[in-house]
Amino acid sequence: MNIYDRKEFDRKLYPWTDTVLKKSKRFTYFGRLNLFLFLINVSFVIYLKEVLKIIDFLGYMILLIAAMSLYVGWNYALLERRWKVTVKLPSQESHDMMLLYYHGRRRKSRIVKLFLLANMAWTDIKLEKYSFALQALGQIETKKMTVPQKYEYESLKEIATVGETDAEKTKELMEIFSKKIPKRKYHPIRIFLLSLFVAYSIGFFGLSHGLNVSKGYELRQIFGTVSLCAVSIGWLIFGTWGLIWLYRKRGLVKEVQEKEKKTKGKVIRLIKYGLIFIILVIFVGINFLITGLQIDGKETTKSKDSKYTYLEVEWAYGQEMYRTNNPIIRQNMSNVLAESVRGLKDNEWNKQSGNTEDITIEDSETKQETDQNELGTDQNE
Repeated sequence: MNIYDRKEFDRKLYPWTDTVLKKSKRFTYFGRLNLFLFLINVSFVIYLKEVLKIIDFLGYMILLIAAMSLYVGWNYALLERRWKVTVKLPSQESHDMMLLYYHGRRRKSRIVKLFLLANMAWTDIKLEKYSFALQALGQIETKKMTVPQKYEYESLKEIATVGETDAEKTKELMEIFSKKIPKRKYHPIRIFLLSLFVAYSIGFFGLSHGLNVSKGYELRQIFGTVSLCAVSIGWLIFGTWGLIWLYRKRGLVKEVQEKEKKTKGKVIRLIKYGLIFIILVIFVGINFLITGLQIDGKETTKSKDSKYTYLEVEWAYGQEMYRTNNPIIRQNMSNVLAESVRGLKDNEWNKQSGNTEDITIEDSETKQETDQNELGTDQNE
């Protein structure tokens, strides 16, 4: 039986260890928890749009994007954590963890499938199961491989083929392969925090530009100021780190032997990434100014009741009253009063319309009775 062929493999017949099953179930539960949190976030966004009517369509779409980015980021962080735990396990248990994940989901991307099969083949070689390694490599699609992927595939295939006949040469090839293929580092916590920051930034952008202004909703001063500073500084740090990482990676990949060309290449890369950094600073600065003007104004608490806190906001042109029941959003009292007046007018209009209908019905009934009496008098005459 080929354990890497999904048609031949029977999951119930494979001898799984308790450690593999327990760890795999734990990751499955965390994945379901992430999906549950995503559904809660989407439901909350729909509630803000359809029931409370705090956000408009633009804010609705941006907040949905924020919820989706958080879900995808945490899924990726969970996957990184899974690989980090898998690598630290003994060879056989590490192989079984990857095998269980490989057969656990039918739909996987080509890159994930290639990663799993190549790592399982390498683990089989370490366990001296060379026929199993060849079976794993036989399931890999070789059409759309990159140059490093082709090198890794051919090296593993050569080691597995030689391993059945020559043990000493196999050890030499394994040493060469382990030196040339760099060990990957996993950073699940970093990805978790980064995805949280990206989702928060997108959500803050959606709230600052997508609130229902026609009903007087605005961001509160403290929340808006702190969030704006944190998001702006965070994007500058993240953008700078990303550009430095890309600059170093491109410099390592594209090495030029001639000194003059290498110097020219460095200068061109510096100019390119410098321009990107300037564009990033300009974009962050414009967003900082536009959002900062919207959250300007000094808040002073005037009164409270069982439901709302009433604020007085001082602007450069005067003062306005607001109400709030949370530290994030406030509502202009002029819009609240306008809605109340509009509601009273609608109620009065409905009452008047109902009275008019009653009077009209009564008049028509009286007219019918009068016509019938006149008709009966004419018949008697």
